[in-house]
Amino acid sequence: MLWGPIAGPLAAAMPLSVAGPAGWLLFGMVLLADTSVAGVLHGPDLATVVSFTIVDMNVGLTLFALVRLAVLLSETQTANRQLAELEAANERLRAAGDLRRAIGVRLAHILRASRRNPPTTGTLAVIADISREAAAEARTVAATPGEPPATARTDLPDDTSRLSRWALAAMTVNVSVIALTNVADSGTADPGRWAVAAVVAPLAVAFQLYHGFPRASAPSAWRWTLPLHILIVGAATLYVGNGSMSALVGMSVANTLLWLPARWSVPVVAVVAVGTAFLLQLYPEVGGYSLYQVASMITMAIGVFAFNRFPEAAGRLRGLRMQVARSAVVAERLRVARDVHDLLGITLSAITLKAELALRPWRRP
Repeated sequence: MLWGPIAGPLAAAMPLSVAGPAGWLLFGMVLLADTSVAGVLHGPDLATVVSFTIVDMNVGLTLFALVRLAVLLSETQTANRQLAELEAANERLRAAGDLRRAIGVRLAHILRASRRNPPTTGTLAVIADISREAAAEARTVAATPGEPPATARTDLPDDTSRLSRWALAAMTVNVSVIALTNVADSGTADPGRWAVAAVVAPLAVAFQLYHGFPRASAPSAWRWTLPLHILIVGAATLYVGNGSMSALVGMSVANTLLWLPARWSVPVVAVVAVGTAFLLQLYPEVGGYSLYQVASMITMAIGVFAFNRFPEAAGRLRGLRMQVARSAVVAERLRVARDVHDLLGITLSAITLKAELALRPWRRP
């Protein structure tokens, strides 16, 4: 039996490596294979087999979502760079078109006038006037701001938010189902314990979606509801016993990473993970899973934090998209202005100067 720590990553690799429905078909085949092995090893112990399958699914979906979110962020950064390059190219084309319309006709007049032979004072005066006007117009065009980048370019589908919500909801439901299958696997027949587990598991899902769901701002009542969330699942875990519902404790405590400073939340998560592992030592049937419990709680904490913060990071990148595009346009505009001043402006000024110098012999008394 591969079980979650191995079968989960293997299942997650299938849709990440193979596009389309085929990848998810392979995902299901990996879960089915591990479930079959679990069924052979554990025989009629259906609760254990189902628990292993859900653990595999939870690990696989969580890893898939985390990797996919990282890829989406990378694609967003690449899109930002591409947008900046595109806007710079558009600004370059705009400046070239404006210069052609502004001074193209004047340069053609200068060229035609310079070909008249022999040159006359009128021709030289026209050349000087036209070149002076062209130089002034070129500098004006270079300094004139163009249209800002279209804001619609930033209004892209928010795949990260949708994927994060889906992944967090799936992980939350899976963990709650794992807690219930653990209760069943413990073999308890106490209706009181079953009643507590049946009530607390869906309640924990509701609390988790309230505290951990990606949103623009913190839940308004989290200072009261988060301690209540932790208290309820903690008390239920102690009452049901056997560490059956300890996964819900880990998920509830993971929410502290979202709304408390890191100097407080990180130690809290670490202490609860280690404390839960020591608590399992009180139950010989599950005491051997202490190390796994610590790793599981840390993994859940990372998942809750990542699923909540990935959309925020993507939103900031989308917000920076327009700033990046505007910066690229400004930089390109400055480059065009510098080139116009250094090359075209100097050339036109030289034509003006030469035309005026050529006029001097005729203008002498």
